Amino acid sequence: NWLQNNQFALKLWGLSLATIYLCISLERITFFKPLWSFTTTKVFLSVAVSLLIVFCTGKAAGIINSVFGVDASSLPFTLTFTTAMMVFSYLVPVVFVLGMIGSGHLLIVLAWCKSRFYDRNNALDIPPMSSVFFAVLSGIVVHQGWSWSNHNFNNEAIPKKAYLLAHKLDFNSKHECANVRKGVPVVFLGNSQNTVLADIESQDIPSVEWFFESDITVPKQFYRISCNMKDYSKS
Repeated sequence: NWLQNNQFALKLWGLSLATIYLCISLERITFFKPLWSFTTTKVFLSVAVSLLIVFCTGKAAGIINSVFGVDASSLPFTLTFTTAMMVFSYLVPVVFVLGMIGSGHLLIVLAWCKSRFYDRNNALDIPPMSSVFFAVLSGIVVHQGWSWSNHNFNNEAIPKKAYLLAHKLDFNSKHECANVRKGVPVVFLGNSQNTVLADIESQDIPSVEWFFESDITVPKQFYRISCNMKDYSKS
């Protein structure tokens, strides 16, 4: 029961540790190791990552606007996490570089197998365990990255994830608007905070696994309403 209840969490931890191991292994490769010592490489990567984050922030703002019809600054936490999802979706192709390098390590493993079982006179006794680990782990990471990018974080799924994040992070059903039904989730708009965006649907995220793999329908209608505060002096 414990394994079943925590299966997805263990999966995420496993993928994270596998990715860290693969990145450390990449730094040790003869081709990449000298590159990290150059200041030019570090500056180029820093600029590239910064530009990617700025670009993804703009894309995320556009997605939020297309879903809710309001400025993305009204949903700051949703904007932050949607930007992270966009960065992930654009970094997925880099994962296939791991797959190509993993294929090279797989050839090394196959060469050892051939030497071990067919060239007995010149057999290599010690198996290339680092190549075995790299080939297996890169295959797992590439497969999972491809699956998530094509099914769970594609162009159709990200707006749905943004809608779920907004309900979890920015919408609030405990409001003081007298003219809005109690329990209806709202988000306050503008600097004056006298207008709210209301969604009659109440959407929760029961688990991280559900958030990653669920498919929902985003409402097509949201309501922009002036918030009339309750008059407590009459109570």
